[in-house]
Amino acid sequence: MKKVLISDVTLTGAYSQNLSFRERLDLAKRLDRIKADYIEVGPIVDSTESVLIKTMCSFLQNSAITCVATNKNEIDEAVLSLENAQKKRIQISLPCSIVQIEYNLHLKPQGLIEMAKELVSYAKSKCDDIELSLFDATRSEPKILNELISVAISEGAKAVTLVDNAGNLTPDEFEIFVSDLYKNIKKLSTVDLYIQATNRFKMSMAVALGGISSGACGIKTEKSAENATDIVAIFDMVREIGDKHGISINLSATDVRKIMTSYENNKKQVVKEENKEIEINSVESLEKILKQSGYDLSGEDLEKVFETYQNLRKKKIVGSKELDVIVATVSQQVPETYQLINYVTNSGNIITATTSLTLERDGMTFSGLSAGDGPIDASFRAIESIVGTHYELDEFSIGSITEGREAIGEAIVKLRYNGKLYSGVGISTDIIGASIRAYLSALNKIIYEEK
Repeated sequence: MKKVLISDVTLTGAYSQNLSFRERLDLAKRLDRIKADYIEVGPIVDSTESVLIKTMCSFLQNSAITCVATNKNEIDEAVLSLENAQKKRIQISLPCSIVQIEYNLHLKPQGLIEMAKELVSYAKSKCDDIELSLFDATRSEPKILNELISVAISEGAKAVTLVDNAGNLTPDEFEIFVSDLYKNIKKLSTVDLYIQATNRFKMSMAVALGGISSGACGIKTEKSAENATDIVAIFDMVREIGDKHGISINLSATDVRKIMTSYENNKKQVVKEENKEIEINSVESLEKILKQSGYDLSGEDLEKVFETYQNLRKKKIVGSKELDVIVATVSQQVPETYQLINYVTNSGNIITATTSLTLERDGMTFSGLSAGDGPIDASFRAIESIVGTHYELDEFSIGSITEGREAIGEAIVKLRYNGKLYSGVGISTDIIGASIRAYLSALNKIIYEEK
């Protein structure tokens, strides 16, 4: 009986963009409980993604974490974030059809092959388990696809994924497509081959099964309205017809449906809990609630927060998010040791994001320049390059205060230092500017208390 490996990609797709940080963690915990072989996350484009991965590393017991990367900087960030993972993999994700190679990467096919070789080799030097995932594989030229896979295996990749973005092959055609790869690439049988099928014509389940029949050993699952390869659907398919095809699955049979089908209900409950009104009847009860979150406020600040809470409660429901804003806005108000003078960010889908900024302290100006996985991460790193200290980003969130194209954005940053939580808020029509101001707000509180 052939064991089919499951790697869930939900946390890398569009579906996860509508999930809160807490909801994403909840999904990861559920996938781990049913013993999915791999849970994919990333690429790390900001600090929030890094915190998510580090948090997952602390509780996953059954599943391995796969961190997606598309360049060396993302590989480096993946290595740092996966440092404490019990089981980990780095996935190099690249397109392989002519259109995407030339128009998205601005490369010739040979240039992509060299890039794949370099990235897999670089990742292999930092992590033992490497995967190459090839987007638009079914529309790639056979020679290009064969060379990409061969190079990756030669450089030490242990897994390869064929992503069928087009979704226009019938199951029989896809079965032949995979069979030809095994005939032409002798070393392909030495690695794990995964199928990630698109449900464009409602054939993703059958296409995945066709790939397995031809020699593939893994299926990528995803929670998505457009994708039928949901992990519960795959489980049901293998349970019903697995014996006939000689395949089985490693998922916890007694828990899959119970745990995963209750996910949507739980997600709704999480939203309700986050929006649920917090009952605070005294300064003492407020102090208890804040200490549970990691805040340690002075008596004066507790009085300010409690007074603001009471006033706001007369107008609207005050939940945990509103309480965070109150703490960041009215407590620990300190002189601005560092003030923002100016900043410039550069980012795009084909360049590494960088931020150059200037801060003022005691009448003197200091400039910092840093690269990062996204403009916000680069901005935070640029601040740290000036201050000379790295602070643990406990939480980062952004939102819109007003509506429309010129909406005012609000950012909240929580920094943890010496076991205490410091919260800062920033407001601007530019969300990057709001994020920088929120970070500086929290930073100034740390510096003031250290003095």
